[in-house]
Amino acid sequence: MKKDSTSTAPSDTTGSAASEPAKDASEATEKAAAEVKAEIEQADKKAAEAPKEPEYVTYTVKRGDTLSAIAKRNGISITELKSYNNLKRDQINIGQRLRIPKK
Repeated sequence: MKKDSTSTAPSDTTGSAASEPAKDASEATEKAAAEVKAEIEQADKKAAEAPKEPEYVTYTVKRGDTLSAIAKRNGISITELKSYNNLKRDQINIGQRLRIPKK
């Protein structure tokens, strides 16, 4: 009988088999980075959609104050001042607190 001339050489472990764990780790890192990026984009989108309420300063009405004078001092219109404070009339009272938006 004739012997087979093909030899079975040991496989090279420095090739693809050794790089499999590194490749898997790289893919996992890329996947995690993509997930984090998606979460950040979603949070940014929610923040942009949320109604932004202006910050207010509280002013206490003093004797002689008028809506006109208070509005003018703060660079807003009387209509805006009334709207921010849910005022139906132009009358204000001493000691009344008004919210004035920060600019």
